[in-house]
Amino acid sequence: MNRVHAVRVRVVLLVAIVVGATVAKAQEVRIELQPSMLANEAAVGDPSGLVDEQREIIGPPAGAPKTGWALNAQYWKQFPFSAYLDLGAEKNLSSIWFYDTNDKGEVVVSAGEPGSWREVATYDCAAYLAWAEVKLGVTTRYLRITRKTPGANFTEIALYEYTEEAYRAMVARRAEEARMEAERQAALAKAREEARRRPLVEMAPYGTLSLVEEIDCAADAAGRIYSEYPPRAARVETILDRKARVLPPCHGEASYFSYRVGRQKLLRPGGTYVLAVEYPEDGPRSMVVINTGNE
Repeated sequence: MNRVHAVRVRVVLLVAIVVGATVAKAQEVRIELQPSMLANEAAVGDPSGLVDEQREIIGPPAGAPKTGWALNAQYWKQFPFSAYLDLGAEKNLSSIWFYDTNDKGEVVVSAGEPGSWREVATYDCAAYLAWAEVKLGVTTRYLRITRKTPGANFTEIALYEYTEEAYRAMVARRAEEARMEAERQAALAKAREEARRRPLVEMAPYGTLSLVEEIDCAADAAGRIYSEYPPRAARVETILDRKARVLPPCHGEASYFSYRVGRQKLLRPGGTYVLAVEYPEDGPRSMVVINTGNE
């Protein structure tokens, strides 16, 4: 049996707020690589073909490079094989592109220094005769590429770094994302604690329910996600000895006020909830409920 919860609201309720964000594409510049930058960690094979056609790459990676990581089939049972780039100085790397050729296998990209690596990205070589971008977002002088299996086949690579301005923007964006995630986790922890203390209410014909949220629309909306249109369209009046938020008619246009309900209340997708709306019965009323998803 599904557990049914109650959401009690007074007067009128609209559940609708969409917050959008526009993120500008980071500005990147390509680092021109040379075979002398590449060190092979194995005594066999030659990975220099990964960086020998850099002059053919103009703007976003294009073309179909021919040479790649040369490795005789007799060594295929010895995988994985690794090679690393020495960029000469620390770079704020944004992405690496692989010209994927055929077959499928895992590539691991690591940052750090020889003898001390940490994995920052992987690629499955699932494309075919196409350039594939792998995001990095790491600051390092050394970048290691590891072919895990013989099926990890690609020819040229292209490496990009952020411009100074774009790097600062990326760092600020990540800091903001971390702050927002910390706030979200704190709110969810608070919601879990609150859920354990929810009061029980009697609501016919459903019986005893736990009260998820109650909104008094006549009270100050500070601290709630609330909107109204036109601005200052709603006002609080006393109707039948009770305060209520009302919308006087607006000549020539529609009007509304809305509350978001259930935010960070641990509502379950597919769960069953009861929305109860109380309003003065001095005249006909209408409402709209919009489901915009759950946390």
